[in-house]
Amino acid sequence: MGRHFKERPAPPARPLYPGAYFRLGEALSDKRGMKLTDFGLSEPRALLATFAARFRLASTFAGVSLPGYSVGTVEGYSVFMRAFLIYSAVEKYAKLSGDSPETLLDTAAGTAVFNKCFDRELAWEGLHLIRTRTTGARVRAELQLILDRKSTSVSAVLKAWRHAFVHGDLAPGASDQKPGVLDALARRAKATILPYALLRLDEDLTQRVDRQLGVGERAV
Repeated sequence: MGRHFKERPAPPARPLYPGAYFRLGEALSDKRGMKLTDFGLSEPRALLATFAARFRLASTFAGVSLPGYSVGTVEGYSVFMRAFLIYSAVEKYAKLSGDSPETLLDTAAGTAVFNKCFDRELAWEGLHLIRTRTTGARVRAELQLILDRKSTSVSAVLKAWRHAFVHGDLAPGASDQKPGVLDALARRAKATILPYALLRLDEDLTQRVDRQLGVGERAV
């Protein structure tokens, strides 16, 4: 009688953390006694764990479920919520790295992504609407610079979006003048500045780890 072998279950996939997160964790846990400060990052290590958790949440967020709401409204709230989660991850990484959100996001690549996001007039109208729904004076001033075509700050857009959604009265369908302006901005941002922001955090952490450990080197 032949022997029966049970098929081994596939190992669980690693959660969607920043690419260099596990290499960094190995380096901090091995016998070399490395610290976060060796990578230009701030102690305590809880800052790293908090950032990684926010990054994972923003990366894996698949949208909200709102029974009874229209498809467009659900999609709008999903993008708004993801923008909020992403900027939360940006803020946590800024605290960990010592760099400001502006330094992290407002790069030459950020300008290119910004221009791609705002290559439609409706997207500009959506940004204007966000400004009217934002209560913070500094945030409104930063958005006005963008609306005056004097700034291409990705960080300012995300900050204002978060502020208007959490502290103001921004909501899908909030425009009383022209329907669809927020939807247009949400669609553009979903394909441009939102993934770009997460990519920048991932790239920055990877560069710090590569400088200290070497490109592709595993901490052993």
